[in-house]
Amino acid sequence: MKQHINSCTAAVFFACCQSMVGLVNAHGLPDQGLKEFVSPSTQTTHLIGVQQSSALSREVSGLRSQQFNLSNGELVRFSHWYKTDWPELQMTWLTQINPQLGLIWGGGTGERGPKYRIATSLQLGFLFEQPLSNESSWSLRATTRLGGRLKEKTCLADFGDIGGMQTVNCRLAATHLSPEETLKYLLNEAPRDRLLISLRYVRNF
Repeated sequence: MKQHINSCTAAVFFACCQSMVGLVNAHGLPDQGLKEFVSPSTQTTHLIGVQQSSALSREVSGLRSQQFNLSNGELVRFSHWYKTDWPELQMTWLTQINPQLGLIWGGGTGERGPKYRIATSLQLGFLFEQPLSNESSWSLRATTRLGGRLKEKTCLADFGDIGGMQTVNCRLAATHLSPEETLKYLLNEAPRDRLLISLRYVRNF
């Protein structure tokens, strides 16, 4: 049931993305800043970012082409361990509070495969823009992403008469490291955009 709910959530995100992706900047806020969105009468909300396959998603994707051979010569491919039916989708909106201040918010669907999981995430932040003159302005943008951590799962490997069945890092099961040591290298990473702050000055000539 949980997998079905996650699939439905991803489908809703994808439908929004398909209908609006042509109208947005896939990397974040347009260069015009808040001026692009100013509405003197009411608050307005705009989709400002769509990205499918986050940095952590791409890191996992790079593992799928790896492989190793067992002691009996059997080839073990990583592709089935790290495959996914849905690369993480992240979407970001800007809600204009006033001509100088905007609220940035959004989230990510997360991603999962047989041997890993990227948790769903919530993004929050703000954009403040202050004119200095008719020709210049400065702006401050800060965002944080809550959740979205990548965690790798373990495997149970048979080391025969030497060690029997032991829990091990799937990727490192055939290395010279002991099973206990391989567990130190399990992926456990926060999202790369957990905290972003940028200060910008613009002058038109």
